[in-house]
Amino acid sequence: MNKYLYVFRNEILLNLTYKGNIISSFIVQIIQMITTVFVWRALYSGENDIGNYNISEMTTYLILTSLLSVIFSPNSAFRLSNLISSGKLSIVLIRPYSYFFESFSVFLGQKVVQICVVFIMIICFFLLGLFQFSFPNIVSILLVLTNFILLFIFLSVMGELSFWLIEMWPLRPIYNGLLSLFGGVMFPLDLLPESILNIIQFTPFSLFGYVNTKAIMGELSTDAMFNFLIASMLWIIFFQIIYIILWKKGLKKYEGVGI
Repeated sequence: MNKYLYVFRNEILLNLTYKGNIISSFIVQIIQMITTVFVWRALYSGENDIGNYNISEMTTYLILTSLLSVIFSPNSAFRLSNLISSGKLSIVLIRPYSYFFESFSVFLGQKVVQICVVFIMIICFFLLGLFQFSFPNIVSILLVLTNFILLFIFLSVMGELSFWLIEMWPLRPIYNGLLSLFGGVMFPLDLLPESILNIIQFTPFSLFGYVNTKAIMGELSTDAMFNFLIASMLWIIFFQIIYIILWKKGLKKYEGVGI
């Protein structure tokens, strides 16, 4: 356990060393968020409500989804690609610990810094009166944490594709595009027809964006949260099985010489 805590601590220190990268990513996200909010405010011109949202609720939703999309970004999926292309995966594999738990420690180290920044920004936006929300209950917190674990497993599977793909960078815009559309970053998914919503809302991208945001806003019933919690756990089991299969096949293909 101590060795994983050591990896976790080192990753936090590493991320704090490169504060410029964190700041720049948040600046870009804030610009995109402001643009989206202004577009929706223009759409509200002459309208009191769109769907079940008034302008204040829509602003809160858009701010929260934009901030959560930073935490649920795909950056950690490309670590394995870098290890494979450089041949450094061989060094990692001979170390006396599980690569899976080591990568989870790295993942947590990366995300804890982002979570702290997002939390500070939420407090600032709240104090400025830009949006209102109630503190989430224990079920909401459990749902968000489960979706966070799902993110790690999902990105781990995504990263394993680097055993077969020479270039991984095209997956980043694909992931971001799917998160924006099916994760409800551009608009709340419950504005869609119910038949479409019933299909999309249980996908991983919806769980990463739309569901987490609605849970934090306190707009999900207890039954709905338990349904999403079950869906998230089923996805975790599914992707964990895929991860194990791809890891075994990938290691057989890995030559350890770098690219």
